[in-house]
Amino acid sequence: MTKKKALLWIVVAYAAAIAAGAFYLFYAGEGNYLWHAFIADTLATLVIFVFSRSFKNSSFYDAYWSVIPPLLLLYWFYTAGDIGDNLRYYLIAIPLWFWAIRLTFNWAKHWQGIHHEDWRYPMVRDRFPKLEFFSDFFGTHYFTPAGPFWQRRVYNTVDIPFHAIRYNFCFNDISFLFYETASFHAAT
Repeated sequence: MTKKKALLWIVVAYAAAIAAGAFYLFYAGEGNYLWHAFIADTLATLVIFVFSRSFKNSSFYDAYWSVIPPLLLLYWFYTAGDIGDNLRYYLIAIPLWFWAIRLTFNWAKHWQGIHHEDWRYPMVRDRFPKLEFFSDFFGTHYFTPAGPFWQRRVYNTVDIPFHAIRYNFCFNDISFLFYETASFHAAT
C-alpha cells in the first residue's frame, strides 16, 4: 500500500473516531461535561483501536495525541462557557494548537505507511503474549484519554498568572522542538 493510500485510511479512521465522539456529545445532553468529554474520547479511542487491529498496526493511534486534544479543548471551552474568558482561552489554546500542528505534521511527514509501526508498540504487546489484545488496548491506546480528563480538572483550579508562566514554558518548548526535529531529520 502506498503512503498516500495509507494516509487516506488514517483520515478515514480519524473521521470515524471524531464522528463517534461528536455523535455521543450531541446526544449526551446536560450533565457533567467533563465526563461527557471523557466518554466521547473513549469512544473515539475505541474506533481508532478497531482500525489499529484491522490493519495490524497500532501506529494508527500515533496521530491521536495531536488530533484529539485540540478538539476536546474546543468542546470544554464551549460547554463550560469559558470562551468569554479570552485571555485564559488563548493562553491554553495557542500553544496547544501550535503543538498539535507541529506534532501531526511531523508524524505525517515521517510515517512511512501501514508497514511502519512505532517500535514501542510491539514491545508492549509482546511483553505478555497471552494478554496481547488487552496490553495493546490498555497499554498503547486507552491510557491517553485519562490525560486530558485530569488536565481539565487542573485548569479549573488555577489562576491567570500561573497560566501565563505555563504558556511561556510550553511555547518555548514547542518552538525548540520544531528546531530539534528539523535538525534531527536533516542529520539522518
